Amino acid sequence: MPTIDNDWAEGLALIGLVVAFLFAVLVQTPSTTYAIAGLMGLMIGRIWYRLRRRERSFLFVISTGILLGLLLGMLNGDVRVLIIIYCAAGALSYFLHAEKLVRSVEF
Repeated sequence: MPTIDNDWAEGLALIGLVVAFLFAVLVQTPSTTYAIAGLMGLMIGRIWYRLRRRERSFLFVISTGILLGLLLGMLNGDVRVLIIIYCAAGALSYFLHAEKLVRSVEF
């Protein structure tokens, strides 16, 4: 039986999949889809940096859900370009936070 305590990462991945899918379907141009992929990649990179000393397996599940939603919803455009932009943005965000070029504010 699924519980919130055990399956919260899968739930967030499903929500990310649905939101990314809706974003990708609602925009008609590939450049906008690529921009959304870049922004979501930047978000994942920031979360990855903040959790760098803790368990991160759930981050992979959530990130995969978001990427899958973008891929499923993209009607036109190149899949390889989308994956490269998403991964590069995540890596860039992590690098910028690690080198203290960007500062994250805790709320």
